[in-house]
Amino acid sequence: MQIISDWRKIMEITGFYAGQSDDICYPEWRDFVVKTLGKDTFRPEDALNPEVVDKIAARLKELRPPRILSEAVIDSETMKSTKEQRLEKAKSFRIFGQRFTYDGWILSLLTAGLERSGPGLPSMPTALFVPAAFGDKTAREYCAEYLKSQTPRFSDEDLVRFFGKLSTVAADINSVKDREWFGSLNFAWLNLLRTLTGSFGEGYPLYMQSRPFLLKQLESFLGSYTELKHDTLLYEKQPDAECGGGAPEGELPPVPKGFVEPNMPFWYSLQRLVRFTEQGFRQHGLLELEMEKYGKLSQFQEQVDFYTSLAEKELRGIEITEAEYERLRTQGLDYMAEPLDTAKPFDDEKDRRSGLVADIFTDKMTGKVLYEGTGEPYIMLVLVGNENSPRLTVGVAFNHYEFTESIGSRLTDADWQAKAYDNPSALPRKNFWYKELLVK
Repeated sequence: MQIISDWRKIMEITGFYAGQSDDICYPEWRDFVVKTLGKDTFRPEDALNPEVVDKIAARLKELRPPRILSEAVIDSETMKSTKEQRLEKAKSFRIFGQRFTYDGWILSLLTAGLERSGPGLPSMPTALFVPAAFGDKTAREYCAEYLKSQTPRFSDEDLVRFFGKLSTVAADINSVKDREWFGSLNFAWLNLLRTLTGSFGEGYPLYMQSRPFLLKQLESFLGSYTELKHDTLLYEKQPDAECGGGAPEGELPPVPKGFVEPNMPFWYSLQRLVRFTEQGFRQHGLLELEMEKYGKLSQFQEQVDFYTSLAEKELRGIEITEAEYERLRTQGLDYMAEPLDTAKPFDDEKDRRSGLVADIFTDKMTGKVLYEGTGEPYIMLVLVGNENSPRLTVGVAFNHYEFTESIGSRLTDADWQAKAYDNPSALPRKNFWYKELLVK
């Protein structure tokens, strides 16, 4: 049937981007009905046959429950039920099911409403739970401060129980196979962010061994995570370079020496992510022009490979040529901000703004929505000294915010950018875990 073929194509393409459904979809339901009834045809009138309905109802427990609880179900049994029992009751069929995500799973496992949860769990999470579950010690440290600030306040005993649960969740995340991380662009992006959760010791630039760098990594994680949620929230299941003038006369000045942060796990993972994206585009017949020699994806892949090679040279003490330094100085990423639809008018000022906002969790208990946002990027100054050439380098870093607002109309990017760029005083306060990082 054409309608089934069209449905499969939509699910395959959206699945490549956002992941697979956490709810029961058509193929799974059809196989279940065929197995239950012992026949592969089902007429509309069969749905009204009491015997057929009873036979299907008797075996519904065989269907898998969702892994993320995203519906508010309040009844007399809620306070007596565990989350597993609530998930069983939330089992449902959807034509276009909401997508399972590992971060959504983490937030679902580490929060609780009225249901029995065993260890004390908050009804409202923080995005810190995600990097903490990925092994970020700094995020884990700040999770304790976050929980102590909740109402009611978490006691020391509550914290012990919570972190026991967090350790269990972290172990489950660590057991996810590599092939599963590349089940979708969503998962692969999260996998890339995992490379920002470690620390760096001897052999790395001194700034990368410092406490402020760990905080910068955390803000980079949460800033990029905000972009990920912004780009996929419609699909996934939510748990509750400067142009210079002519060359001067006389001797040319030395070539400015830039720097690529040598986090090799990050660069190698980004290379894999770009190649995975290309494979997916080819498989699904998407954005074919962008994979040609001068297409955006091809250009970006070439640049990522170049940055990776420079980072390797920095760590190994290999000399970087003047030509490479000049390419690093002059090669920008502006083209990545341009719209794919060339017929769309491009507003140079507004379309290049990186600030955005995404809601990632709804707490029905308190009537609050958890938002993640990114503001105007920060300027980051770093002292480096590879090739016996001490120098101050300048770059940009994420400016991340986390805040809650009452359930109601959702904030849009336009709402948020009006604050972030035109009225910064209206922005929420920076989160306490960034206090050591910011220079006033």
